[in-house]
Amino acid sequence: QDLEQFNFSNLAEVERAQLGTPFKQYAIDPEAVLAYTPETDINAIITPMDIWHFPVMVDGAMRTLLAVEKREGEWEAVTIGSSGLAKAWETIQNNAKEEGISELKFISLFQAAMDMALRVDPQGNSLIIPLEWNPTTSTFEVGKGYAPSEMMLILRECLQKKYEPRE
Repeated sequence: QDLEQFNFSNLAEVERAQLGTPFKQYAIDPEAVLAYTPETDINAIITPMDIWHFPVMVDGAMRTLLAVEKREGEWEAVTIGSSGLAKAWETIQNNAKEEGISELKFISLFQAAMDMALRVDPQGNSLIIPLEWNPTTSTFEVGKGYAPSEMMLILRECLQKKYEPRE
């Protein structure tokens, strides 16, 4: 019944579905965003989580994501869905492969409902790429690469707007 929600067009696609190569989720602490300076190494403010996302693949294309999380020492599936995010991540992965990028991390700032990709080129240059539009801010472009210092300013604004006192 909900095939479209998971980016499948028919049951035959579901039957051909396979799990792709998983990727780990990282988080950014909002306090680190607020304290960020251009001298801060972006890798120093992201924390690995016990969450992995398995792409659900059909005929080589990502359709949706299955998230598994370690809870009380056991791995368990916690969500399936995020078809838009799966498409965005697949695009970022494909572009990274074409450009010879070997380091790619999936990072989230939960307090701003933001998912991003951190990519580092062989020379050590980092870019942060927003993966989906966030309704709390419109000061960034989805899919565009931003220097960490520029993205941290955007994220700081987003956090300040979200948590500013209301009258």
